[in-house]
Amino acid sequence: MEPNLLSKDKCLYIFGTPPKQRSAYYVEYREQLLKDIKQGDSTKAYYEFDASVNPVNDPGLIAAKRKQLIESDNEAIYYREYEGKLCFGGEDVVFPKWNPVTHCRTHKVVMSYLENDKHKLRWYTICDPGTSTCFAVLFAVYNPYTQQIFLIDEIYEKDRKRTDTRQIWDRIRKKESELFVGSQQTDWIRVYDEQAAWFLNEVVANYKHQFAKINLSPSKKQMTDEETDISRIKMLMANTGSLTVSDRCYWLRWEVESFVTDEEGRYPDRNNHLLDCFKYLIQHCNWKLIEKADTNLIPEEVHNQQRNQPSIIKPDEWADNAVSDSLWPNINDTYTDYFN
Repeated sequence: MEPNLLSKDKCLYIFGTPPKQRSAYYVEYREQLLKDIKQGDSTKAYYEFDASVNPVNDPGLIAAKRKQLIESDNEAIYYREYEGKLCFGGEDVVFPKWNPVTHCRTHKVVMSYLENDKHKLRWYTICDPGTSTCFAVLFAVYNPYTQQIFLIDEIYEKDRKRTDTRQIWDRIRKKESELFVGSQQTDWIRVYDEQAAWFLNEVVANYKHQFAKINLSPSKKQMTDEETDISRIKMLMANTGSLTVSDRCYWLRWEVESFVTDEEGRYPDRNNHLLDCFKYLIQHCNWKLIEKADTNLIPEEVHNQQRNQPSIIKPDEWADNAVSDSLWPNINDTYTDYFN
C-alpha cells in the first residue's frame, strides 16, 4: 500500500473495521498519521465515524448490542466494530488483562522504584537467540519479597548483520552497566533458550577469560508447557501492582498486543520473541501469585524526597505519556524497523 500514498497530491483513504491486533499495517500507518498531525502537519486529517452515522442502522439495535457486549466483557469488540476505534481486545486476545495505562511507566519512573533496594533485588538478562529471524533480549528485575516484576529494557534485533554473538553480547553488557550502575558481572542472572546451545558455546569461545563471572544458565521450558507459562503471565498482569513495564519495552508491548489466537484457538508462532523471554523469566524466578502486591511501589521516604524535589519526576512522565510515547522508538536506540 505504501507506494499508493505517493501517487497523488490529495488522497482519501477509507478503512473499515480496525484490526484486533497490533501487527497490522493499518496500525503503523495510523500512528504515523496521528504523529504528523500532532506535530502540526495541516495537510493531513483523521476522522472516525461510528455505526450510527449510517441512516440504515437502527440506533436501538446498536444500543442493545453495546449493552450485550459490555456486559459480557467484550467492550473492545463493541468499540472496534461499532465505533471504529483502534482497540486491542476481545475473545481472541490472549492477554485480556494487559492495560498500558495500568502497566506502563516512563523509564525514569520505573527505575526510581528500584533505586533504594537495587542491591536486594534480582536482576535478569533473558536471551532468545536467533540469527535468521530475531535476536531478542529482555532486561528485568524481580523483587522476591513482594513478588513484583519490572521489565526495564530490551534488545530486538532483526538485522542479520547485527545478530552475531559478539555484537549482541557487547550490547548486553552496555545495557546492564547503564541499567544497574556499578554492577558486576555476577550481579546479573543471565538465562538463554536451552535449545540455542550454540549461543552458550560462542559466548564461552569469545569470552572464556571471564566466563566464570558470566553466570549464563539455560531456560527451563522443558519442565513446563506453554499453557502454564501463558497462564502465569496472565495472572501476573491481572494482579494489581505486580507488573510494571518501562516505556523502553516498545517491542514487548507490540508483541503482547499482537498475540491473538487463530480461528482454531491456537497460539501464534511468530512475533513472540520477547514473550518467550518473558516466559523464561517467569520460569526462572519462580514467580508466585500473592493475594495483592504492594501497591505503594515507592517507599514513603522516597515519596517525601520527591515532594521536596518535584523536578525529579514530573507529572507528564507518568502513564499517559508512557502510553503514547512508548509506541515510538527513540531515534538514538538501535532498534531496526523490520517486521515479520
